[in-house]
Amino acid sequence: MALNGSFTIYYFIGNFTEDNARDYALQPTMAGLNHIFTSTREACDNCGYQMEEGHLVTDTNPITPMLLDYIEIGQLADLTPANVVPFLIENLKWRVVTVCLRNALSFVDSFVVASSRALADIIDATGHWSAGQSASSCRLESWCLVEVDT
Repeated sequence: MALNGSFTIYYFIGNFTEDNARDYALQPTMAGLNHIFTSTREACDNCGYQMEEGHLVTDTNPITPMLLDYIEIGQLADLTPANVVPFLIENLKWRVVTVCLRNALSFVDSFVVASSRALADIIDATGHWSAGQSASSCRLESWCLVEVDT
C-alpha cells in the first residue's frame, strides 16, 4: 500500500455512516479493524525500500460472531461458503483511514479482501479436546472475495 505512513483499515458488514471517520469504531456494523504502523519513507529508509518493493501488509479479523448475529436475525442462512461468500460480497465494506482521519482508499494501489474458514474441534472447559479429537483434524478453506484496483 502506498500511503507513506500509518493507517487503519475498518471493516463493516452492512451499512454504516460514512460522515465522520472518527465514528467508524462506534458503528454497530463494524466487524473489525487493522492498524498498520509504519513510518514515512522520508523518516525511515527501510520503510521507503519496502514501499518501492511493493511490500504486502496482511492481517486477520474474526467475523464469525457478527455472522452469527446475521443468522440470528434471518439475514444469513448458515456459515457455509455457499451462503457466506455471496453475503460478504454484498455486505462487506471497508475504509482505509490515515492517522489524520482522512479517507485514503484513493491512495491505495490495490486492496485484496479474502476470507477463510477453519473447522476445528472445540476445547472444553477442562482444556481437553472434545470427542477425543486431536488438533490435526483442523481443516482450512480459503476464498478470495474481491480485489480492488484503484
